[in-house]
Amino acid sequence: MKLFFQRCFLSISFLFCIVSVIFVAYSALFPHGLLSPKLVCKQQQLNMGTVNVGDEPIGIFTIENQGNGRLIIRDVLSGCPACLEVLEYPEEYIKPGSTAEIKIRLLTDQLTGFTHKQIIVRSNDPQKPVLPLEVIAIIDRNEPVHLE
Repeated sequence: MKLFFQRCFLSISFLFCIVSVIFVAYSALFPHGLLSPKLVCKQQQLNMGTVNVGDEPIGIFTIENQGNGRLIIRDVLSGCPACLEVLEYPEEYIKPGSTAEIKIRLLTDQLTGFTHKQIIVRSNDPQKPVLPLEVIAIIDRNEPVHLE
């Protein structure tokens, strides 16, 4: 009977060692977990071209989840809310391999000349939880020339 308990104890100890080695190897290979999301935006700068003052052009950034877990967009913040408005962003999670859109509007009333604005996308991507995206445009005041 004593020999039976010794063998059981050795078997359990061996099994525990194998599980520990597998866990350490998994942690080394997948430091952020096997089911991690990955936020990717192929076009990180949106060029709206030349825009007349007073126009409010709308732009769209397409984002993709290239990871293996659900991507959650926590927030999308405008660097200048008076000039760049975030209209829509995904409030539901984005499945692996799927895409979603972030819609913005450039408010040109207070702008002139070359304009460079930024939005910040916050997500649950463990590698890059904050992704900056840029919007550029040239605002034309379109003022008439007065000849005297």
